[in-house]
Amino acid sequence: MVVQELTDPEDPRQKGIFLGAPLLAWLAEAGASLDIDQYVYYDCDDQRGDGDPGQ
Repeated sequence: MVVQELTDPEDPRQKGIFLGAPLLAWLAEAGASLDIDQYVYYDCDDQRGDGDPGQ
């Protein structure tokens, strides 16, 4: 399972899941498969990033 937490929607490093070539080669050699379902929810009213819009 891959879990990704986005804390800054403006940070391009937080968009997407990046897997390096060595990891992909290892997965291929092992005969493994990889499925990723990614859903991103961002509450525009949540300025602090903790789910609480604050005051």
